[in-house]
Amino acid sequence: MNILVVAFDLGVTSSGIVTDRVCAQLSSNGHLVRVITSECTNAVRSFDVCVISPHPLKPARLYSVMGNAVGRDLNYLFWENRAVRSGIAMIDAIRPDVIYARGSPGCALPVGHKLSVASGVPLAIHFADPIPATPDWQKSVLARRRHLRTILPAQRHASLVTIVNERMLDYQQETTGEALLDKSLILPNPVPAPMSIGQIPHDRFVFSFLGSFFGSRRPDSLLTAFASLAARNPLVDLHIYGAWPSNLPKILMTDPLLNGRVVLKGWTRDVAAAIGNSSCLVDVDADSEHAVYTSNKLMDYLSVDRPILLISPPGSASRDLIAGLSRTCFNAVHNREAIEAAMEAVIAKCWTGADFVERHALRRTLSLEVTTALLETRLAALAGVPPALGRRDN
Repeated sequence: MNILVVAFDLGVTSSGIVTDRVCAQLSSNGHLVRVITSECTNAVRSFDVCVISPHPLKPARLYSVMGNAVGRDLNYLFWENRAVRSGIAMIDAIRPDVIYARGSPGCALPVGHKLSVASGVPLAIHFADPIPATPDWQKSVLARRRHLRTILPAQRHASLVTIVNERMLDYQQETTGEALLDKSLILPNPVPAPMSIGQIPHDRFVFSFLGSFFGSRRPDSLLTAFASLAARNPLVDLHIYGAWPSNLPKILMTDPLLNGRVVLKGWTRDVAAAIGNSSCLVDVDADSEHAVYTSNKLMDYLSVDRPILLISPPGSASRDLIAGLSRTCFNAVHNREAIEAAMEAVIAKCWTGADFVERHALRRTLSLEVTTALLETRLAALAGVPPALGRRDN
């Protein structure tokens, strides 16, 4: 197949990293892949990438006010218009079999929609996150309305909607009032190939969180639990890789139980080293009834032999994912007692490689090869070719 992918970034954000991996696998399978994006990491790729400048990006608060007034997201308008112009020229030259627009953010979806309408090429869209975001992440009703109106035409026009998990699909249908089940495909973020990171460190027990440590994830609940644990255990640390509230360094400096024990590492591109230096990996969902997100870092965690502490409300998509992994994954709700008890259970266990055998089946089922094959079959149906003929080498 000849596949035109539209995505705002490639290999930069968590959703962009997944898009990059999926495109690489489609290309490896013999398909001709071209990507329209605004930004990509500097890497050698087996597929073509067309980078369209997004600037000025979110040029002023005025654009948000105007967007609320007209009920349409204007923050990416310059990139969208340029991407459509370049995309039409590209379609005339290469005539793709299918257009695949992937969010988040959602700006790729209206681009894909306009290109599909102008060319007659069938459209598939992907939701890495629900659009609009759940109320715990986006409290503004006006902002949620403009995001909804921005993506709704693409969602209605698309012949295929891929989405990360079933709870997100249910939420997307409920929020938009649209029935998507008959044209949907659950397409989880893939679990990467297993990384070799060595044995669990034993000199100090290090809990590590990778990602954005603020907002609805309620960092206070983890910090309070860790402080209580650290008061009794001098050989336990907490490392945070990513972003955190601006007042967190001051909080850590003034709390003797946290100072020197909670280490702020900042963003890292060497995820393998960060994970390798960890004894237990921590993932935190929002404390919300709408816990429909599945973080890409949780998939990274599942690829290695490290215990996982998941802080997530009951009924979350993340809990669904690890439901069969009771030996190596520990659940807790957002309160001190539950988190502290889970941390103590992780520390007390004598970990061996045999414990992680339970993850092997899930790693195979959610591997990049298997999940991309599911996508490949559905895209081939849109293109009107049998799946076996969807590859260039057949």
